[in-house]
Amino acid sequence: MLIGFEQTGFAQTPLNFSNNYFVTGDYVVAGVGLRGLGVNGYATKQIIMPDKNSVPSTGVPLGADIVGAFLYWETVESSQTTFAGQNGFFRPVFQGGPATGYPITGVVLGNPNAPVSWSSGGCSGNSQGSKTMRTYGADVRLFLQQDSKGNPVANGIYEVSLADSGSNGGGSPLTLGASLIVIYRALTPSLPLTSVVIYDGAFAPANGSSTMTQSLQGFYQAAASPISKLTHIVGNGQNNKYETVSLNGVNLPSLYKNLPPFYGYYNGSWDNPTWSLSPTSNPVNPVNANDASATATVTPDASNSGCVSWGAVIFSTTVQNSDNDGILDVWKQKQGYCDASVNGGLCSTTDPSWVALPGAAKGNKDLFVELDYMCSIVNADGTCDKTNGYSFYPSATALTMMTSALSSPKGVKGISAHFIPGNPGYPGAFATGAIQEQTCIDSTDASGNPVLCPFVNQPGIVGWKAGFEFLKNQPLNYLDETSCQQALNGPCIRRFQHGRKDSYHYALFGHAVGLPEWSLQGGSLASVVATGNTVIFTTSIAHGLIAGTDRVTISDATTNPGLNGTYSVQTASGNIFTIQIPTATNATYTQSTDPGLSVASGRIYTTSGVSDIGGADSLVALGLWGAAGQTDQVEAGTFMHEVGHSNGLTHGGYYYDTPGNYVATLEPNCKPNYQSVMNYQFQVDLLDNGVLDYSEQQLTALNESTLPAGVTTTDGSALAYSTTKWYTPLQPNGIGSAATHHCDGTPLSPADPNPTMYLVGGAANPITPPWASDSDVNFDGNINTTLRGYNDWANLDLRQLGATGSDIFGAGRLTGGAGRLTGGAGRLTGGTGRLTGGAGRLTGGAGVGNAELTFETANSAVRPPRSLTAMLTAPPSYIQLNWTAPTFGQISSYNIYKATNGTPAPPAIASVPGNTLTYTDKNVTCGPTYTYVVTALLSDGRESIPSNSVSQMDCLPPYIFTGFYSPLATADPPNTNSYSGPFNLSKSVTAKWTLQNSNGSLVTNLNANTLYGVGPFAPQADGTCRPSQVNKVAGCSVNNPPSCPANVQALYSPTAGAKGNSTFRFSTNQFVFNWDTKTTTAGCYVLELDLDSGQVERTGLKLQ
Repeated sequence: MLIGFEQTGFAQTPLNFSNNYFVTGDYVVAGVGLRGLGVNGYATKQIIMPDKNSVPSTGVPLGADIVGAFLYWETVESSQTTFAGQNGFFRPVFQGGPATGYPITGVVLGNPNAPVSWSSGGCSGNSQGSKTMRTYGADVRLFLQQDSKGNPVANGIYEVSLADSGSNGGGSPLTLGASLIVIYRALTPSLPLTSVVIYDGAFAPANGSSTMTQSLQGFYQAAASPISKLTHIVGNGQNNKYETVSLNGVNLPSLYKNLPPFYGYYNGSWDNPTWSLSPTSNPVNPVNANDASATATVTPDASNSGCVSWGAVIFSTTVQNSDNDGILDVWKQKQGYCDASVNGGLCSTTDPSWVALPGAAKGNKDLFVELDYMCSIVNADGTCDKTNGYSFYPSATALTMMTSALSSPKGVKGISAHFIPGNPGYPGAFATGAIQEQTCIDSTDASGNPVLCPFVNQPGIVGWKAGFEFLKNQPLNYLDETSCQQALNGPCIRRFQHGRKDSYHYALFGHAVGLPEWSLQGGSLASVVATGNTVIFTTSIAHGLIAGTDRVTISDATTNPGLNGTYSVQTASGNIFTIQIPTATNATYTQSTDPGLSVASGRIYTTSGVSDIGGADSLVALGLWGAAGQTDQVEAGTFMHEVGHSNGLTHGGYYYDTPGNYVATLEPNCKPNYQSVMNYQFQVDLLDNGVLDYSEQQLTALNESTLPAGVTTTDGSALAYSTTKWYTPLQPNGIGSAATHHCDGTPLSPADPNPTMYLVGGAANPITPPWASDSDVNFDGNINTTLRGYNDWANLDLRQLGATGSDIFGAGRLTGGAGRLTGGAGRLTGGTGRLTGGAGRLTGGAGVGNAELTFETANSAVRPPRSLTAMLTAPPSYIQLNWTAPTFGQISSYNIYKATNGTPAPPAIASVPGNTLTYTDKNVTCGPTYTYVVTALLSDGRESIPSNSVSQMDCLPPYIFTGFYSPLATADPPNTNSYSGPFNLSKSVTAKWTLQNSNGSLVTNLNANTLYGVGPFAPQADGTCRPSQVNKVAGCSVNNPPSCPANVQALYSPTAGAKGNSTFRFSTNQFVFNWDTKTTTAGCYVLELDLDSGQVERTGLKLQ
């Protein structure tokens, strides 16, 4: 009986470095034995996760995100040139799940030209060479069951079907077994950073050297008190053949008491034991603090030696990251590190595999971001031609705002942000980070068949996530991926250096993002049914597609991968549209069978960006926002928003409400008690009208049914930001347009508790203006009984970029290069932690097109003008209004509203163009109080609510009045009632006085004065004429005639001058008015002087 494996002399190869991950999590393994179970060419059996070998015993913690899922298997084959065991099937088993397995094609591991030989003599026997053993691996993450939010669920039952003749002897193919490896992370600062390293291949000890020794590196620096795990995935173990497993020279006991460590636990042919090691384990963890490598050894027993064949070794350990920023201490010390996948992790600082971390410093939190950007024209030297084209590189001011905001949060240790365009270590034009913008066009294949472009004739569209990954990993010095993999003319240079995946975020500033519009996940795609060559799609709401004009792109179809691609819409009506596919099939695709299936129309939306939630990747796409997207404020706010996502922040915060698991409760968007740029209310408007920041405090929860008087902190401290924003059903002053969307971008619904809402802002504590209780203040279409605050800075986790590790191309790995099962041409989605579909995200459901803020959502409520002020102009005295433009919006005009001794209301008194921020009201007089507000209007006519109100009297500051000089008596001061005596009729009456302003300077302007003569009227009983006998002219109102004196003569006004032959001049430092009384009737008069300050001075006299 064939009982062992052996390599031929030329076939001996160690296991190869596959990949390394840095996660706040770990890995688990489950296995199944298959040898001899074949029926009709396939052995079919179930893997159960967790299985008895799982560490932890619970398998993957509930709610954890799945970073990677890989299936390994070994097959004995009769030929060294064919690959009989390469293909198989894999599926999760659950009610409503796929009825048959998803087809998988394994990557051949090890040297495909020198496979390990199957020997009849064990490790000490002679190699027969008649049979060969191969190891295969496949990425199966896409095929895991997903929960209702689109997150893969690892724990459960999985059916595998792999090639097996059923002979369990000399027949072939013969699959020994399969193991499922799941790498997970939980998005929480409470878990330590752990490195998971995978080595895989096909290896068995040779006759001359029966000990297996595998060096393990790629974790770089073990933690001070490391917690580690080690798994061997092997075939052909036997219960009467013994080996000793050791790590760093320390023997590890068999997990099966007196049985060998590899005894064929699964069906007598397969093993994947996992040892868990810690400072308190037995034996104590042989991995020491700061170790950069470990050595796994398996030594056969001297008398009854076992001989197994290896498919993979997985090792994990906590790592030393004192600053909790994902940048290991040793990397900071050396200002970089060598890529572990190249040359065994050995290099010099001048080698292409050296990853530089300039400026990293222990004791600081460091955030490294490669910042690439699209240009319409890229010069030969790699720079952008901004004279004849445009660039999407963010402004220097926006980046300075970001750097400052991250480095100086109040009360929190700051972050040193390193925004690095491209890669300065690359040669010449490759170093700049500039990417030539491409315009997608339709084409034909080699047979002349049309190949449709997903977004035809639209420049710079980046599909999330496959299109993004293509640009990120694009070869720069080779024409295509094939030639890059071959690297015949030197190492392939990719846009994003492979080794940077462990330390750098990748941010791309592009033109626009291509996102799915409908998906089975969340229900925006209600059903997908294939009948023959026709596929019928039903959407949850009207789709708006036009048959024969529009196109759709299908992505992430797993049951039938041939469905993926771009198609013309054949028929379209209401909620249903159809396409034609070349290969007829009858199938119904559901969320259970094809959880990632999504559809994008050829229409592009103005989504501001998209990012991993806790990962490395961010795309900022403001190219369709016009001038509004080019401001420093919008660029900085959007970039900081997306970087926040990649470091674990969401639109409203999240909580793990159930102890013991990581199922997140997501808080809604747009909460007034969440003062953060992550909140749509502040992404482009920022905080307190211009401050860029994440939330710094935990604010008290709100109940929209019974709202409190204001927003407060949970610890009683003062608010970091004094203002906030919310929605109200009350139209302020009867002015302004209601919001056109919910704040989170979802459409309005007849079922909304408050269908008509207005965006307002003001003081947060107390809320000013007061909010309407029992109202949808965050305007998401619900009355939420609990809106919890969230402290971003306390939860920001810079260690999460490694969760995108499975999305990075790399030689010999299962997730990159040819044969990838998680990607493919035309895919718009994919990758860990993305917002719009697939695993690891904290958001999901309907509205994939609304995953991030769009221009339309940002403009759904018009912002009012800010900082309205009023001032008096130099005489002639008018009221001049000045204001600041709104925080956001392309304003076409402003309306000015005015009230006299009241509250401004429609109609507007005037309108000025959008580039004018001032207005002068000339229709004013001294006396009344005028109140003003200003509104902003968009080109579509929608109007903001009113600005702050300002009130002003058309009066200057009081003058110092020296009194009337002789021959008149002093004007009546308080509590006097002056009489200047009799004057001869038909003679001039001379009035003289002096004015000084508030600075004591002499006033010389005649127009500061207005003179009235009020009379005639009868004298008092004593024969005198007193001012108290008639009303003041200043109190006269055309709307209230009884308040006016019986007879008023305007003796002098700034507009009409002096009456008749009267004269008025400034002479010898005083005002001199000569009143010509020749045409005046005899009697008592009051001479009234009205000043433009609002003062009134009067004296009585008698003309006789």
